[in-house]
Amino acid sequence: MPSTRIRREAAKSAPVLSISQNGSTGGQEDERRNDVEDGRAPHSFFHHAADGKAPAPKVLKVVLAAAALFVFGACNLCWARTMLDLPTPAAASIASAESQGGGRPTVALADIKAKVDENANSIVEVKGLLQQYGNGSSGEEISSLLGSIHERQLVLVERLDELVPSNATEAVHPRDAHPVVLYGHIHMAKTGGTALNGILANKFERVCGHKGYSYDAYSDNERAKISAKKNVWVKAKGRSKVDGAVMEETGYEDCDYVSHETNNYTFWESKFGGKRFHGVEMELHLPCRRPIDHLMSQCNHKHKPLHCDAETDEDFYRQIDECALKRWRFSKELLKHFTVKCFNFAAQFTTYIDHMAGILQHRRFESAPYVKRETNRARNKKNECIWSDEKAYAKAEAYLKETYDYYKFCDECLGSKNDITRNT
Repeated sequence: MPSTRIRREAAKSAPVLSISQNGSTGGQEDERRNDVEDGRAPHSFFHHAADGKAPAPKVLKVVLAAAALFVFGACNLCWARTMLDLPTPAAASIASAESQGGGRPTVALADIKAKVDENANSIVEVKGLLQQYGNGSSGEEISSLLGSIHERQLVLVERLDELVPSNATEAVHPRDAHPVVLYGHIHMAKTGGTALNGILANKFERVCGHKGYSYDAYSDNERAKISAKKNVWVKAKGRSKVDGAVMEETGYEDCDYVSHETNNYTFWESKFGGKRFHGVEMELHLPCRRPIDHLMSQCNHKHKPLHCDAETDEDFYRQIDECALKRWRFSKELLKHFTVKCFNFAAQFTTYIDHMAGILQHRRFESAPYVKRETNRARNKKNECIWSDEKAYAKAEAYLKETYDYYKFCDECLGSKNDITRNT
């Protein structure tokens, strides 16, 4: 399907059909045959003249033709607004359409294409009717009427150009276009973010992350496959661990999804808050892991044991704080500047990826299977006392939710309307 601009040029160059003095048109029988083949019922009333029956009086024919033109012309002028059920050009801005999940336009280009085809068929049909009405009438009169319709066609195509983004074509599927908003993944330490970033970059276009970019994710994973075959512990390094300074130097203009392990939550506000990034809104996604499981993963990473029999509560809480990794990557202050949604850590490689698959553009080539980059040594839960000490477990969980914004927010968000994985 050609773009609207190509369609407009074709419309401008298309000859206006003229009617001879006896009102005949060379393609009338072909159009009737096409009606039947396309499943459109022929209009028997208008076929009387062609079948050899006496034509209607000339005055009636001209009046009916003018009435048809008036109705068609009035509809055609408003089609460009009503074809998308949008009342004004401003309301018709597809780029500002809010979608389910915050990402996909509510008006798909495929729908626009269907409407254009529908209206184009109507134009052809009305032309055919007017040509048949004109049988025995003045060829000059009918040619003038058809010329007016031709001009209405141009109005429709011009109006369509205003409704569709200038960089889009009718052949483009919504998932091949940029989503309405940018997405930011707040990579909290020990929440599986390295694997999530890598998988998304390998599956989808325009993913930009500290742990991988879409444009070279294929080759990076292929190299990781070679290392895995050698039984080498595959770490996040090289292109699987992009330096923050390189990310800043590269910029985020070619990104639909940004994943970052920042030292401080203020990165998001300073770079993307308040639509300051080219006037585009960002929606933040936060992975939520069960507090105690998350705590023990952090202790394991830092090689710090948690002693459940600490002499005082202060000593016990101090151990928790010492295990905490990059606690300031998230703060509730972000809620002042962004829509922040959460997803369950346990469903991030299923439900969450499926959710993003409905928003981001799929890559042409994907390196499969994805090779996990290891960042933690294996844990032995049998050596972690907290799983068998109910009092220590409850005390630690309460402290985390009271002290850290991350656990407070996750406790409130999971199961709410802002939980992307709430149905799992």
